[in-house]
Amino acid sequence: YLDEHNTFRGTIAKFYPDLPPSQYYGRRVLILKWRRSLHKIVAACSAPKEAKKEKARSQGAATVPPLSVELKLVRWVIDLQDGGVPVTPMMLRLQALEEAKDAGIECFAAGRAFSKLDIA
Repeated sequence: YLDEHNTFRGTIAKFYPDLPPSQYYGRRVLILKWRRSLHKIVAACSAPKEAKKEKARSQGAATVPPLSVELKLVRWVIDLQDGGVPVTPMMLRLQALEEAKDAGIECFAAGRAFSKLDIA
């Protein structure tokens, strides 16, 4: 639609008629991002499995460790706590990175979710 009419105001008015004026700039930025990523969007939509998804993450963006790694982490935390050692979120994150590396997972990041876990 934007390519045909060449106007952001018209495009936003067509697809977001009830958009508050304060959100116009953010929607414009989002449409520009979609426009720059058009080739990726088209490629993702061409695969039936990918076409069903509403969001696409880059490779490794949401890597979850296998159950065996998670169980090792749980055992590690329990062993430390049984010995009276408090486990901090940073300790858990570093141990998770080490366990993932040992398991051959190269794109594991142990991001914010690990630092916010309730490990008490």
